[in-house]
Amino acid sequence: GKVIIGNIRAEWYGVKLGDNISVMGKNLTVAGILKSTNNMLVDQAVVMPLDYAQELFNRQGSVSCVLITAKETKKVESIASEIEASFPNLEVMTQKDMVKIVNDALANQKMFMDMINNTAMMVAIVIIITVMVMAVTERTKEIGTLRAIGASRFTILGIIMIESMFISLIAYLIGVVISIFLMGSWWGSIPVYLEFIGEESQLLVRTFVIIALVAVLGGLYPAYKAAKISPLEALRYE
Repeated sequence: GKVIIGNIRAEWYGVKLGDNISVMGKNLTVAGILKSTNNMLVDQAVVMPLDYAQELFNRQGSVSCVLITAKETKKVESIASEIEASFPNLEVMTQKDMVKIVNDALANQKMFMDMINNTAMMVAIVIIITVMVMAVTERTKEIGTLRAIGASRFTILGIIMIESMFISLIAYLIGVVISIFLMGSWWGSIPVYLEFIGEESQLLVRTFVIIALVAVLGGLYPAYKAAKISPLEALRYE
């Protein structure tokens, strides 16, 4: 069989005229590629004869969706109302309704991602505090020696905070790898074509701020604890 596909669908498949694509396990030949219409349904569509589609999906004699294009945009709502009145058993959706559904899905996904980020941040702070407190305890003598040879409390504070930043950076790099995998799976589950302009730079800045905040909050108590260590007590510590 032959099909016509939308330009976005062609990009997804990486195909050109004459190539084959697989739909429901059937190999179909691309007979045409539609130019961009700025309509996500059309631009992502795979167009084929109705009877062939019904046979392919085992839906003989039935139609799941009818796409109607109004000549005048201002009449879309009135046309939708007329169709609803004439066919009360059908679900009628305008492009505005579909955009709202997509926006709601994106909003829910963002809320879910924010929840994960906030949870991860709290866990990271607890981990950093635990690790750094253990490190400070294990290095009490070392810190005492530094204090004894003239290192100020501010210097000790700085050393611990730098270590905290380093641990946070490692955690960030691990998180980036995991996030790339998870984000690819989640965004891929939304059936729309999205392009984010400038999103990458905003994400980098936001992530940097979060990492810095986690490092400061997580390292503050251990650094304060280390800075308060008395040289004499530290040197006697076993």
